[in-house]
Amino acid sequence: MMPSPPPNNQLRRLRLAMILLYIAFGFAFRIMMAPANQLDPHVPDLTGDLMMNYDVVAEIIGARSIIDGSFSMYVGKYSADVVPPDGVALPYPPLMAYMQAPVVFIADRFGVEPFGMVMMMLCGLPYIVLGGLLAWQAGSVLQNTLGIDDELSATTVTLLVLFSALLFWVVTYAARFELVAPLFLILAMTALSRGRYGRAGFWNGMALMTKLTSLPATAVFAAIILKEMVKGEVSVKQAARFAAGTPIPLLILLPFLIAHPRALYEGLFVTPALLPIMDVSFVNLLVQAGAWIFDKEPLRELLKLHSSSMILAASFIFVAAVVWKKDVKPGTSRFCALIALASFFLPVLAKYTYIDKYTAVASIFVILWGASRRKGFPHEAVWFVILQSFLLDHVPVIWKRYVGLIFYAVVFAYVFYFAFVVRQVDDAEPAASGEQERRATESAGVGLQ
Repeated sequence: MMPSPPPNNQLRRLRLAMILLYIAFGFAFRIMMAPANQLDPHVPDLTGDLMMNYDVVAEIIGARSIIDGSFSMYVGKYSADVVPPDGVALPYPPLMAYMQAPVVFIADRFGVEPFGMVMMMLCGLPYIVLGGLLAWQAGSVLQNTLGIDDELSATTVTLLVLFSALLFWVVTYAARFELVAPLFLILAMTALSRGRYGRAGFWNGMALMTKLTSLPATAVFAAIILKEMVKGEVSVKQAARFAAGTPIPLLILLPFLIAHPRALYEGLFVTPALLPIMDVSFVNLLVQAGAWIFDKEPLRELLKLHSSSMILAASFIFVAAVVWKKDVKPGTSRFCALIALASFFLPVLAKYTYIDKYTAVASIFVILWGASRRKGFPHEAVWFVILQSFLLDHVPVIWKRYVGLIFYAVVFAYVFYFAFVVRQVDDAEPAASGEQERRATESAGVGLQ
């Protein structure tokens, strides 16, 4: 006789316990990496220290510029040869700088070295808490939005998000903020599926103010709302609420815009390119076949300056084509699949694809798609995380870039095929199942007559 599964309340407590354990372990991990009994240790080596990266430096600079009222985060230029704070201005919106402002303010009052290891440790702690919130929300959205009323699936998804290489390395090890954007996008998807268009727009704007890699997901929201408005399923007033809600978080840019308008423009869109084409990407491999392209200075400069626009345009065109030809509704497995696929354009076409931080949005929505395809154990989500973690941690460095490129390209093809080519009768899509129930009821009524 098969043992019965644990009650839902026990699994819910298990989910919460896993998140608290993750936060406690993540805090301990980062605290132990900082030198003991020191508030002002050495300035970290930007290329060697585990807790250190240029993004954290930019957040500290931005937070300090908010505290002192100068709003000069984007005035400096990116440079790998200049000791901070000179030379660092990364092309990210300032939301994370606002988030780090209280941390930096309190640390300054206790005499912590502005760019020392203790400061690096402290700046990573908020992202561990937000990572736990993402894991909880990812599990809850299965039940609340995606129609999978199964606590075991929610618990599995929470476990996958927390302890895969995707989140653990990105958040705990490197203090990256890439996993904050998926949290806001999940909240936007939930609001949209419930008809709360203004709230959906607000959370979408929050994702954009976290990192501009949220733009493909924004295109999915906008394309679906536009199509439903044309079909008469969404009113102009509802669409206007979404359009009005999205710019609200952008108001945090105003102080930077007033203080240094040119620096803000160059910092976000010009220097450096938002998504420069790296040495290993599909675009780069293709142009290597015609190496003469790189012998032409104008073409080389075109790719350098406009690769972001071209890649984003490709993802937008893809989104528009899928939404136009396929039935994609908010709060369905297909919706998650489309956000994942559109977001994969960025790392696959432009970035070092084996580094999981660039696939954060896409990977989280692949997990949600795999878990929401059908009721029961989320096989696709589990296998995706296992393979991703194995490739990231065990493939020799010399092959990581190419293996990562192939892996994410295969994932893209796999998700597209099963989400938009093969129609599964047990897909957990409320709109489709509701239509089937209506037809079955009508058929039964005809039979009785």
